[in-house]
Amino acid sequence: MDNINGGLCADTTLPVIDFSNFGDGTSAEAKEIADKFYVACRDVGFAYLANTGIPQDKVDTMFDLCAKFFNRPVELKQRAPHPPEGWKHRGYSGIGVEQVSQMVFDADELAKIRSQALDFKESFDFGNDSELARLQNVWPPEEDLPGFREHAVAFYRACREFQTSKLLPALALGIPGVPEGFFHEYHQEADNQVRLLHYPAAPAESFLNGEKGRINAHTVRTTLQPVTLGL
Repeated sequence: MDNINGGLCADTTLPVIDFSNFGDGTSAEAKEIADKFYVACRDVGFAYLANTGIPQDKVDTMFDLCAKFFNRPVELKQRAPHPPEGWKHRGYSGIGVEQVSQMVFDADELAKIRSQALDFKESFDFGNDSELARLQNVWPPEEDLPGFREHAVAFYRACREFQTSKLLPALALGIPGVPEGFFHEYHQEADNQVRLLHYPAAPAESFLNGEKGRINAHTVRTTLQPVTLGL
């Protein structure tokens, strides 16, 4: 997210990785950026990515359409349903439908997690819109939300461009002993996912007493978040 110096980050201890001078990855400045990125991944696990080159108008439009999508009646959102298979991360999942767990394989522990309140959130997933993509996108009808698919695909492609031109090269450049272009072979098929998330407001007591649940600990790879409290 390029507008990184606002109030959201004023008091944070998370590292900020500024890609403005990364260029083609061959300069001394690029190496310094890559080293900082690697250290952030290794020692912190999170970082803010600034000056990514993702056009701010595409970010703003995506957030605007995200809000419009989630503000629609449930019956309209359900016209782009998430497939029944849990691993097919495409389309809309409603509030209280999912319950995330990660790296939990013990049957008793899984049963314990699943006995808790479901995640009080809703989401919409999309990715590579090619006909050859491993997972096909599930879009709302164009008449329901004009321009949603067009702008979502443009946003995905802008993020993909940053990933291939700066993010992955920087990570390879920063990790000791990793050859240039190491990660590209694992991302040839552009099998990436964009997840739009909405966490509806609810009284804190409803989460404290177990009536409602939030998502459990999990891995977040790259997140764009508006400069507001919460998600």
